[in-house]
Amino acid sequence: EQPEYDYIEGEGDWSLWSVCSTTCGSGNQKRTRTCGYACTATESRTCDRPNCPGLEDTFRTAATEVSLLAGSEEFNATKLFEVDTDSCERWMSCKSEFLKKYMHKVVNDLPACPCTYPT
Repeated sequence: EQPEYDYIEGEGDWSLWSVCSTTCGSGNQKRTRTCGYACTATESRTCDRPNCPGLEDTFRTAATEVSLLAGSEEFNATKLFEVDTDSCERWMSCKSEFLKKYMHKVVNDLPACPCTYPT
């Protein structure tokens, strides 16, 4: 018995890459192609745009804040967990480039910051 649909032999051509998902910082682009009946393959890649304005200032401010806190006699590690501001900002002062990029993605790509902690 023959199927009741037209089967596309092989794979279609890739579409053009989509516009970068961000206007600054690190984003994503996607493209698609057909790969048979009712099947679409999707490929994605990272697109790096110029740094977002103010990002370096955010890191610098957070680093200064943590340095001042750590240098004071009344340093209390639980202060890092105060929720009066977005908790992710408190962790963006890491010296690890990987963590800086990761936190930048978290802050800019997710709908809400997952870095909230109980008080």
